[in-house]
Amino acid sequence: IGFIKGGLIIATVVSAILSFLLNLARSMRKYKCRLASLLPKPDKQTAVTYQNFPKFALPRTLFNYVSANLPFFLLTPFFGLEETGFFGMALTLAFTPISLINGSIYQVLFQQVSEKVNNKQSIIGTFRNFYRRVCLVVPPIGILLFILLPFLTKLLLGEAWNTTADYIRMMLPWLFASLLAGPTCFITDIFMKQKETLYVEFTLLIVRAA
Repeated sequence: IGFIKGGLIIATVVSAILSFLLNLARSMRKYKCRLASLLPKPDKQTAVTYQNFPKFALPRTLFNYVSANLPFFLLTPFFGLEETGFFGMALTLAFTPISLINGSIYQVLFQQVSEKVNNKQSIIGTFRNFYRRVCLVVPPIGILLFILLPFLTKLLLGEAWNTTADYIRMMLPWLFASLLAGPTCFITDIFMKQKETLYVEFTLLIVRAA
């Protein structure tokens, strides 16, 4: 409505800037003594060693963001806002819990794998256990969800949103793949392969657009 038009965009940008400034202020206050004690030579060496993190992280994040939102950019002109709304709601309902689960597993796996790599131990067993557990637990839940989704969507959103249940049903294999791949995406950072990950993200963007 008039004066609040664009409020979501403004709020998103301002919140990110405020978050950065608050974190920066807290970090400076907490690590001020430690930062002041760093010598120029080791500091420069560290920057050179880990330069791939900032160099490739920004374009990789950009490709990932554009790639993830391609359906909204490309499908809306053909199918209209109503159908895109059903799809967006399906994506929100389906992927939000998946992203939370992925984040939790990511932290545990990252710690375990990092320790083993630093100690020069094999990491195959860790990944084998993770994939075995996901393959045992997730498919039965997916089958149950496939059966219950129309009822759950009707209960949560009402009968007018039945199309959302159809979209979530079609997304189930993708959600399963996300559970397999999402928590392990740190592996390229551990082995300093950020450039390769950037190429993968760019390839995914082209494939999705096609």
